[in-house]
Parts: sequence; structure tokens; C-alpha cells
Amino acid sequence: MVRPGFLWVLYNTNYALKYYELLDTLMLALRNKPTPALHVYHHAATLLLCYVSIAERLAVQWVPISINLFVHVVMYSYYGLQGMGCRVWWKQCVTVLQIAQFVVDLVAVYYASALRITRGPDACEGTLLGAFVGMGILTSYLVLFVGFYRRTYAKPKAA
Repeated sequence: MVRPGFLWVLYNTNYALKYYELLDTLMLALRNKPTPALHVYHHAATLLLCYVSIAERLAVQWVPISINLFVHVVMYSYYGLQGMGCRVWWKQCVTVLQIAQFVVDLVAVYYASALRITRGPDACEGTLLGAFVGMGILTSYLVLFVGFYRRTYAKPKAA
């Protein structure tokens, strides 16, 4: 586990919030609201990612957590405004922000993993197992969200 302190609080608070997000997904499904596969996968995999970050002591995870918290503030602001009946024009921007988040996350995790591999365990705290799980999940998010963006926003080129 990450040693008690700010990162420990950040990681564990984030982990607890992921249970709420997964419960929110379950509640949507129980109320017969749309629950796309991407939504369900993302919340389930994020719960696993947060657990692995704590269990494998991934010190670099503060980067994805911090960015994710910012993205969620923007995203829930969008949903809140839309829920109040406001016309919100920046839905596409939220998806672009999510994709940018995954790119930055992957750069941080790949960099930390490269340090761990080339300089040994003292260079970066955490296990390579945790790093590879994190890279796999974050890479899957990037691929899935880019696919979502293409399907939702990309316009077919005129012939």
C-alpha cells in the first residue's frame, strides 16, 4: 500500500469514489436508462485500476487521478447544466478532454515504467505488474474513446 500521507488519502478517496460511479451505473441500468458498453467497461475497469494502483504501490498514479478529477469536474458541469435545461455546446470538447487525459496518463505511466525498468526499483515506486495492468487499462480507454469520438463526431468526407 502507498504509505499514509497525502498520496494515500488521494488514492483511497479516489478508489472510494469509483464505487459510487459504478453504483451510479448500476442505478442507471436498473431505471432502464441507456448504459453503453463503454460506460460500463470504463467504470468497472477504473475500479480495478484504482485497486491495482494501491495494491501495487504505483507512485505515478497521482497523475491520472489528478487529471481525472479535473475531467470529472468539467464533465459533471456539462451534465449538470444540460440537466437544468441549459443549451451546452461543448459536449464534443468533453470527449476531446477525456482523450487528452488518456494520452497524458499514458505518457506519465510509460515514463515511470521506463525509469523502473532501466534504473531499477529505487527509481520509481511500484511494481511492473501494476504498471503493465495500468498501461493496459489506460491504452484500452484511449482506443475505446477515440472510437467513440469517431463514431459520434467525425463527419464522413464528401465524395
